Amino acid sequence: MLRRDGSLSDDFDPLVQGSGIGEFESAPDGGVVVRGAVTSIDGIPVGDLFKLGFANPLPPVAKFLWPTNGAEILVSDIVEPIQVQAFDPDGFIEVAVLELNGVAVATNRSGNVPFHYSLPPSGEHQLRLTVTDATGLTASETVTFRTVKVDFPGLITVRRDNDELVINYAGAGLQESSDLRNWTQVHSGGGEYRTTAARDYRFYRSTH
Repeated sequence: MLRRDGSLSDDFDPLVQGSGIGEFESAPDGGVVVRGAVTSIDGIPVGDLFKLGFANPLPPVAKFLWPTNGAEILVSDIVEPIQVQAFDPDGFIEVAVLELNGVAVATNRSGNVPFHYSLPPSGEHQLRLTVTDATGLTASETVTFRTVKVDFPGLITVRRDNDELVINYAGAGLQESSDLRNWTQVHSGGGEYRTTAARDYRFYRSTH
């Protein structure tokens, strides 16, 4: 089976048994009529004349995990990611393109995985994700949201140390937030706090 660019695809790889195929012709419904000395296809017995049917390919899926449509987001100098998911239910994504306010800002060609892009400055913004699968089918989703630039006293810059995040702060306690609105106490006593890098996209501030 060929992809759109002419390269071979492994999506269709039936086990054909017999001595050879004489000829084949496409059918009006999208299948293929085959004549030849074939005894079975994928273990199913066939005669000298048989037809292969092909299921219609399913379109890919494009989905914003964050931000959601209509969201108002508080941003600081700490980077917060845009998270998207692109996948194809019956194959692989050929390309996923993220557009910010009509301009392509990120491209992913590595398959069915999410990727990130930093939030833009304050204002009204529109994000559009368009994904194309190996058969040429496309899907897209658009979200509109607003970012508000704010300054939070005591916000702390975080650095990576292999698989950990290292936070140095001076204060009575350390708080953590995922949205800059709701804060949770995570450490006290001042000094250094370490956590796993899986919490990379959180905000931290010291308290007195």
